[in-house]
Formats: sequence, structure tokens, C-alpha cells
Amino acid sequence: RLEAAGELKSANNSGAFYDEISRAMFGYVCDKLHIPFSELTKENLLNKLNALGVQQALIDDFMKVIKNCEIALYAGMDNSAAMEETYENSVRLLMEMEEGLDK
Repeated sequence: RLEAAGELKSANNSGAFYDEISRAMFGYVCDKLHIPFSELTKENLLNKLNALGVQQALIDDFMKVIKNCEIALYAGMDNSAAMEETYENSVRLLMEMEEGLDK
């Protein structure tokens, strides 16, 4: 999904980019934390990450990326200028979460 998001970023397709980043982030946590997508809520996610001892700063950054995607997708805000930063943060966050959750 991140590869597809990178291609969308290169094509400057803001809406599809943020949708793909959101899917990548939620898809990762659903798979990694064994949460069915139908049961995924922000509250469930926060509770599960806290219970697993994920650093609060990492959780906060993760939620910030999700919020940025939601703003871009649902508030009609064209956030194409922030795509590079969002992409880099997403890649970094998923790598850090992978390291933290595998311990």
C-alpha cells in the first residue's frame, strides 16, 4: 500500500494518496494486532497499542497521520503540499511500530 501511495504522491493525486495512506496505516494495525477491520475504532486501537506498551509519542504520531488523512479526505481540504511529509512519516512510523511490536 505504501508503494501505491508513493506512486500516487508522484502523480500528485492527493485524494487517492491520502486514502491509500489511511488504508496502509489501518491495514497494518489490523493485521499486526489481529483486530478485524469491522471492529477497528480509534478507541480500540489506542487501548491495544497502550496495552502492548507502544511508546506514547509513537501512538500520538500515528494518530496524527490518521487525522491528517481524514482532514484531507473528508473535510475537502487539498493537502497536496503535505504529501511528502505524510508519506515519510507513515513509512517511519510503520517501521518503528514493527520494531516495537516485535520485541
